[in-house]
Amino acid sequence: MAVTAHYFVETTVKIWLRTRLIAFRHVPGSHTGIVLGYHFHDILVEFGIDHKVGQITADNASNNNTMMTWIEDALTERGVSFSRLSNRIRYVCYHRCPGYVYSYILDVFRTSSI
Repeated sequence: MAVTAHYFVETTVKIWLRTRLIAFRHVPGSHTGIVLGYHFHDILVEFGIDHKVGQITADNASNNNTMMTWIEDALTERGVSFSRLSNRIRYVCYHRCPGYVYSYILDVFRTSSI
């Protein structure tokens, strides 16, 4: 499982968009939504960012639906506001090219008033 964080750093001159690979983990066994949700949530807690999640980008595979439900339940139990529907960006890419999604997100930020 690879988890990439996108975040802003504000200086006195400019606001910078930063991107970092924060985790690259082997997920042994079956990649069910519960297993993926457990590992993803563990990464969020490990980095202390479980309360800062904006969007999770994932394709339409059914295990990702289950993963989002698992994450929603786990974060809600911790008192963190999170919705499996509104905190998810779905993409359908037959050639597995999430770069289109990232380009769209960057365009949204470039045209916003930030």
